[in-house]
Amino acid sequence: EGITAVQAEDQVRVKAAFSVRTRGLARFTVTVESTVTAGGALEVRAGLAPTQDMDPASELARFGLTLRLAKELEQLCFYGLGGRENLPDLRAQAYYQVEKTTVDALHEPYIKPQDNGNRGEVRWLNVHDAAGKGLRITNAPQKFSFSAHHYTQASLAAAAHQEELRKEDVTFLSVDGFMRGTGTGSCGPDVLEQYCLDVTQPISFSFALVPLS
Repeated sequence: EGITAVQAEDQVRVKAAFSVRTRGLARFTVTVESTVTAGGALEVRAGLAPTQDMDPASELARFGLTLRLAKELEQLCFYGLGGRENLPDLRAQAYYQVEKTTVDALHEPYIKPQDNGNRGEVRWLNVHDAAGKGLRITNAPQKFSFSAHHYTQASLAAAAHQEELRKEDVTFLSVDGFMRGTGTGSCGPDVLEQYCLDVTQPISFSFALVPLS
């Protein structure tokens, strides 16, 4: 575990490794490798690998990264499944399109706040301010999912009612390479096996961040 940095002729590579622990045991090892290129792009690769102490019954809802951005980066444009929020097993209402929207418009006002507004099978995503300045997520070998909020995941989880949410002065952008289907079996059938996230073997995903100006 730790952080290392290596500088080459025209790029800098930073690698971070840490453990995901439950009940005092390291269940997974996570690595995030970021490479800054001479052209100004940031190439990111994230990996998740089970340890010998992984619980065979372990399930993850998602595997991805969250970016903390300026609140002014409110405008979104992407190509993927859009129109309404969607998940791997909840997508009949969505269709492929280039969608222009905002962080506020993505929010779904559930009575009990929870993760919401997800868009799946995305090829590229632009996040920018009113002047068009921001960043583009692209060069992902596989399609990815994303959601964006003016709240942290912790804030959403802690709120018991919609009225308890308070916007924060940031945009939290979650980019997920892997996403589980909806549901937990708490009020009906659990997720079908084909929509579960298999974490018994190493998984990884990558993308590039390119500045928009």
